Amino acid sequence: MSGAMSHRIDLNADLAEGVGDDAAMLRIVSSANLCCGAHAGGPDVLRATIRTAVAQGVTLGAHPGYADRADFGRSVVPMTDAAITRMVTGQLEDAAQAAADCGARLAYVKPHGALYNLAASTPGVAQAIARVSHAKRRRARRAAGLCRRFCGPGL
Repeated sequence: MSGAMSHRIDLNADLAEGVGDDAAMLRIVSSANLCCGAHAGGPDVLRATIRTAVAQGVTLGAHPGYADRADFGRSVVPMTDAAITRMVTGQLEDAAQAAADCGARLAYVKPHGALYNLAASTPGVAQAIARVSHAKRRRARRAAGLCRRFCGPGL
């Protein structure tokens, strides 16, 4: 059929939360929202999930959330926009370092639970998360550019 459009659907799941069977999910999803360790999970499950995702060719994204383990990140924790910026920055740095340690990189940020819902309805929260995400992406691009410049195009 000439001129037909090709469609791709991204099947996505919240993983590295320490519940369920991440390895089984990673066989069927195309992207994984990686819990950054605040609402659930932890460093060991995060790295194990990243290693399996890399082996499966799954795109990785950070999934920051409130440090609300009792309610799995589903309760708003009152914070200023500046405090949300600091919280998200710390979680993204931890997740990005875990990804780098496993030879991978994060491709996107998708807030978890109550943080996601609050960002959808509160411009200041959405802007704080977007600023952190943009800054991290810009620094990652700059670092990759420096590496290519000083290490050669193969890196």
